[in-house]
Amino acid sequence: MCIRDRKMRKKQTSLDRSKCCPFLLRLFYKENVDHTVKQFEAKDKELENEEIKLYTWMDASLKEICDLIKEFAPAAKQKNAIIDFYIMYRDHHGKFCRNHAGTVQSIGKGKDDFVTLSVMNFKIGDFMDATINTNAAK
Repeated sequence: MCIRDRKMRKKQTSLDRSKCCPFLLRLFYKENVDHTVKQFEAKDKELENEEIKLYTWMDASLKEICDLIKEFAPAAKQKNAIIDFYIMYRDHHGKFCRNHAGTVQSIGKGKDDFVTLSVMNFKIGDFMDATINTNAAK
């Protein structure tokens, strides 16, 4: 099991988006089923069809990313949709690891809505994986 130090920072730093260049966030999504670490390691062709390339900043919140997913994945617009976010990254041995970053409701408010990429210790070059759960609410 891969574990990465993901301590929450008490104070979020503000970012002037007009003066800071965004970075490319490669986000992969799937409905009702999680992607596996093996799919990322094997560069599975299925991933290509489920990828969204977003330009964003480190102060982007999970709710903000959820709203962007809705533009590409109709399932994310459903009233009962719940999106689980995971960070996919390579450890120091080159193996992919997966950490849960938070859960956001498509419509409504939740405790992880304002968690930002910088707070969850996301590093440029990591991938984000999202599972869009449209089955009955958890």
